[in-house]
Amino acid sequence: MDALPDFRILQPATLDAARAARAQHPDAKPLGGGTDLVVNIRRGIVAPPVLIDMNRVQALQVIKADEKTIEIGAAVRLSDLAEHAGVSKHYPVLAQAAGVSVDPAAGQHHPPHLPGPLARASLAHHPARLAPGGREQPAHVRVSGPKDRYSLT
Repeated sequence: MDALPDFRILQPATLDAARAARAQHPDAKPLGGGTDLVVNIRRGIVAPPVLIDMNRVQALQVIKADEKTIEIGAAVRLSDLAEHAGVSKHYPVLAQAAGVSVDPAAGQHHPPHLPGPLARASLAHHPARLAPGGREQPAHVRVSGPKDRYSLT
């Protein structure tokens, strides 16, 4: 399919505004890195009437890392994760994995966001769960949807 179908793009600035947009438009798709979504729209596999651009939601772009914990927002670009000083110092395996996931030679003008590679990987052995030295660590994930917020451990 060459032409894109008609759709609206919403650009919320806050997580609450994004949740409200999703609640108002249940058929909407969130747009982050957009690699797979945009490809699927172009191929005619999906045709969402509304896209919710999550790139302006600052709360989703947080990176915090110290010797005990790491916090990575859902809209964090892999290149930012790879270059973050705290991640490089305390979680070098994760920084290295994020760095090799970004391939400018492949034409990635906008580096991918974290959820895409995580969604396609086996989380049991993903570098995000490894501490320095390759020890697996428990993970705690907070997920926010249009109606509820969830915590997974």
